[in-house]
This record gives sequence, C-alpha cells and structure tokens, in this order.
Amino acid sequence: MYHHATLFILGFLVVYSLYSTFEVWQKKEESEEFRNVSERKLSELQSRYDGLEKDLERLETPEGVEEEIRSKFSVAKAGENVVVIVNDVAVDGSSSTKKVSLWQKFLNLFK
Repeated sequence: MYHHATLFILGFLVVYSLYSTFEVWQKKEESEEFRNVSERKLSELQSRYDGLEKDLERLETPEGVEEEIRSKFSVAKAGENVVVIVNDVAVDGSSSTKKVSLWQKFLNLFK
C-alpha cells in the first residue's frame, strides 16, 4: 500500500482529477457568460420588436400614415398652406451688411 509506485499513481490520479475539475469549472463559467450575453441580446431584441409592433399598429391607421408622411416629407393637404421660414443670414455665414473700408482691406492682406 505504501509503495512508491502506488503513491505516485495515486498522486497522479489526484492531480489529474483536479485538473479535469478545473477545466469543467472554466467551461461552466464560459457558458454562463455566453448565457448572460444571449439573455441581454434577447431582451434588447424583444424591446425592439415591441417598439416595431407599436409602430406597425400606428401605421395601420390613416392618422398614423398621415403623420409618418408629414414627418418624412414636406407636404400639405388640399386647402392647407405651407409656411417656409428663411433666415436673413448669408449662406457662408458672413454678414454682407458690414462695410469694410479700403484701408482696412489693405491691412487685412498682411494678416
């Protein structure tokens, strides 16, 4: 029983079983992580699906279709007027009303 070969074989079996147990534990942790990630993705997809279902229900009504068309395109019904507000600022953002003297233009060449 206390022979060196027997102790060596028993020691080897203990180390091997500990190593195998550690590998199984690592795989368990990895699979739990994958499960958590999958559950998060599922909940995100479920909430997205619910939102799309709500949008689809809204688009099945004439009011919803009209609202969507008005939000995407600049349209008006017959008898309605469209008001377009235009800013007085020049396109490039500079003010065209400010006059610069000839002397100031000359000095600006050297800046």
